Amino acid sequence: MPTQAFIFDLDGVLISSVEMHWYGFRQAFAAEGVEFTREHYLKVGVGAARENVIRTVMGDITKSKLDVLMTEKERHANEFLETQGLDPIPGSLEFVRRVHKHELRTAVATAS
Repeated sequence: MPTQAFIFDLDGVLISSVEMHWYGFRQAFAAEGVEFTREHYLKVGVGAARENVIRTVMGDITKSKLDVLMTEKERHANEFLETQGLDPIPGSLEFVRRVHKHELRTAVATAS
């Protein structure tokens, strides 16, 4: 049976959100006086739930502090998205355009 459709994952296939999420965490942690390097983010943050990243970095914190940090992380990540946007993964746009040119169906599925 010939290919009739493609389902793409979003993050890591069509775009990369690493810089956006790192920025969000870095800003939220900086307000608490905690440095969060890119290397540390790559070790503990990529693909991890926001709550888990915060608890890994901040240790045992109250639920209210966790909620504040989660909100701040998202605020800063959205700020990054609005001001800098996200770059496509090299070759992804060209591939999607070729798929559309052949009138194949497409969808994006993501755990996020």
